[in-house]
This record gives sequence, C-alpha cells and structure tokens, in this order.
Amino acid sequence: MKSSASVFLVLSLSWFLAACGGDEGTSTATTEGGAMACAPGATACTGELVIQCQPEGSWGVPNACPGENLVCAEGLNGAECVASSFTGGETGGETGGETGGETGGETGGETGGETGGETGGRLGSHVVQITVESDPNVGPDLDGDGQPNNALGPMYATITALTDSTPMNESLAAAIEEGSLGLGLWWEQYGTDVTNAPNPQLSFLTMHWEGEQLVADPIVLDAQGNPAFVFPEASTSAGVLSTGKLDVTFDFPFAETPVSLAMLATSASGNLGVDDVGVTVTDGILQGVVLASSLLNWANDYLASEPCSCVDVSHPAISLNAGLSAAACPAGADASACEVDDLCAYLIDFCSIMLPVLGSSADMDTNGDNVNDAFSALFYFEAEGADILAQ
Repeated sequence: MKSSASVFLVLSLSWFLAACGGDEGTSTATTEGGAMACAPGATACTGELVIQCQPEGSWGVPNACPGENLVCAEGLNGAECVASSFTGGETGGETGGETGGETGGETGGETGGETGGETGGRLGSHVVQITVESDPNVGPDLDGDGQPNNALGPMYATITALTDSTPMNESLAAAIEEGSLGLGLWWEQYGTDVTNAPNPQLSFLTMHWEGEQLVADPIVLDAQGNPAFVFPEASTSAGVLSTGKLDVTFDFPFAETPVSLAMLATSASGNLGVDDVGVTVTDGILQGVVLASSLLNWANDYLASEPCSCVDVSHPAISLNAGLSAAACPAGADASACEVDDLCAYLIDFCSIMLPVLGSSADMDTNGDNVNDAFSALFYFEAEGADILAQ
C-alpha cells in the first residue's frame, strides 16, 4: 500500500518558491541566492519587499512597503520605501485600469482578447502540470562550481524507494487535479504584446478555486491587493520568457495544518502563447532552493495537532537543533494507537529513515554556517491561460 510520504512531495514543490526562509517565524534574506548578514534593527530589500532584522538576529517576514505606489529601494540605512512609477493601471493602452479588469481591451488576439472583462480578474497563467527532475546530473549551476545542482528530485526518488511511498510527480499531479495545489502567474505592465515585453511585471502566486473562478490566495497579495512576489528582471522576447531570481514563501493549509514553505533564488523560463483566457506556458522551467526547515516545521505542527493525538510524543517532536539526521527524531515516541496507514504514524515510524536521507541530500548552505540546510530543485511546468481574481 502506498504510504503518506506524498505529503512531503507536495510540500516541497509548493514552493515556487519569500525573500526568506528558515525556522518558523524567521527568514534569511538573500541576494542572488547568497546569505546576507542580519544585524538587529537593519532592513533589507528583496524585489519590492522590505525585510527587518529581528532583535534575536533573524530576518523577519518580508512585507510590502506601506501605502500606495511605494516600492523598496536600497537606502542609506539598508532599505527605504520610495515612490514607484507603477500604478497598476492603464498599461499598454486600455488594459483594464487598476484591477487589470479588461485586459486586452485594445490589444486583441495578441494578449488573449478581453481577458477578465466579465469577472474583473487579471491576465494570468494557471499551472496544470508540474514535474520534478530526478536525475542528479540535470540541473542549473546554483553554487558557481560549474556542475549541475539538483538534489530535491533525487532525494524523493530515494525516499520513495525506501518507503514504498507515492512518487513525487504522481502526488503533484493528483494535488493539481483535486485542486489542493494551485500555482500560477500574473502578467501586468506588459504593453500591447505579452509575448514581446522587455520589462513586464510578472508575479508568482498560489491560488484556489471558488466555484469556476480562480482566486489568488490572500498571502500572496499586499494590503492593496497587488502581488507581493514579483520576479526581478523579467522579460519576454519572441515568445520566450526569462526572469531574474526571486525568493518566495507561501502559506497554505495541508492536512488542515498551515504550511510556510520557502524557496530561494527562484527563476522561471518557458515558451509563451495566448489563448482566449490568458497566457499559456510550454516547456516551462522553475529552479531554485527549497529550505529543509520548511518541511520540518510543518511536520512538527502537524504532529502537535488534534489529528495526531494518537501519538505519544513530546513537542516539538522533531528537533530543529540536531541537524538533518536520525538524532533529530523523537526518542521513545509511540504511534501504536494510530491507524496503520495514518500520516501521523508515518511521520514517526519513518522519521529515522527520512531525516538521514534529507541530511545526505541537502546540497545548499543558505545561512553561511557551512552546513547544508536546503535542496537545489528543478521543476518543469505547463500552464494554460487563466483569469485570476484578487480579493
């Protein structure tokens, strides 16, 4: 019988991955994927977000600049909020005003027609297929040593073989099919042709279905309803997309327990087209670094929740100070009162197998302590056009 390891597979992907990551409630600001020192009271920029260093010396949750049309820019004190020329409205002719409502009002077929005209949504792309690359010899060079980096897919292939769990790509397909995993892109400020735009505002988001309508999750929006995670240096030319690196974090429920998943130095590429709803993406590639602590924090929260009352264990069950090894697993934990195929029992019974695999697979050091704490990752994706609402 296939076990519940699929939960880890879904979590690892639902990446896409805030200018931060790390232990629950903290984050590590990065610049082009490298660690940035955190001095209490300091601030830093990442994209259009401001991150403040907390008194205990860890980076806090990134926030959009307060107030309308303010963005983050480097300042004398690390970062400051300055006026932005981007207003969100009237880009590329009559493309829908501040809500992106009637995108394509005068752009015709090139941008997908009157996308969003009926619902007031924004021109978007909905990821309908995503797979992880499992070959360790295929991947981007993220650490500058001239060799490919790809640890996440091979790691889960190992876990699948050891535990007879559901393969990651099957789990991802099932999550998209049932609607529990919603990933997409928003396209704004692209002029008259989204497939030939030198500097579009391209944002990554998680979303959910409300009836027949895709709606952006509140966590990926700022106070004004604008996207919080915007790719830097995005461009499209002759239908080909490329972006700079973006650090993202996503909060979403899984097994009725909130997940805060961080993916650093994330970039996207692919071939673009348009349909009668929005922007399509074929041969899409998403690459970056997934933080191990994101997975462990969720596991601890889930084991402490009501569904896992069948487990006799002290909390937090998995130590975040013992490294990615069997030593981090709870000694003397008893899950015998749980159902045989219960997820709670699985996390306890297979902990001593999974954590050493995580430890031996981690290939990226995100905080400069010379201990690898994250996994390089390569995903392939396909997307269809979508009209996406912000609420």
